[in-house]
Amino acid sequence: MTNSFNSIINLAFKAVPNELGNDLYLISGALIIIQKPHDHFAYAYHIKNQGGGTVGEYHLILNYDSTNTWQSTLGSSIDRESFETTGDGIIGFDMKKADDIIIELDILWARIISRGLEEDVEHPYDELFLLKKDILLKDLSKKNSHLEKHQGTEWYSKNEIKDKNDILNEIDIESISSIVPGNMCFI
Repeated sequence: MTNSFNSIINLAFKAVPNELGNDLYLISGALIIIQKPHDHFAYAYHIKNQGGGTVGEYHLILNYDSTNTWQSTLGSSIDRESFETTGDGIIGFDMKKADDIIIELDILWARIISRGLEEDVEHPYDELFLLKKDILLKDLSKKNSHLEKHQGTEWYSKNEIKDKNDILNEIDIESISSIVPGNMCFI
């Protein structure tokens, strides 16, 4: 990711059983937000454990509106093409302007999260979201990252907002995460 974007990363995860290797975490929730500095629009992907072994996949368009609050519009799926449909009714949304930012979101998402294992062997985790431990350890060595354990789940957050006066600092992660269906919520 280039230095010209702000990002907020939140992950909830557990270690996978040793027979699959001790270098992986199973993600039960992820929220990754990206924004051009001081832009009134930000874009996010969010996944949540929804019980019964299923994980819901969503995208969000976040708009800092005339009331000086972040509003969020939820769309299903994690892919660039679905943003245009979700953004149709949002005042000021411009897909051409959003396109480069969403491409950066795709790159950041793919750098952190993988779906299933890269091997040609079938595993019970093939359709689930995984995080490699070495990626997390590298990020933990940087400023603005935090890791804590609560009720058997690891909670990781990283805030890379370049300017302390940027409007993205005013975002309420809990309210953004709470509109997404599922069994957990980032705070």
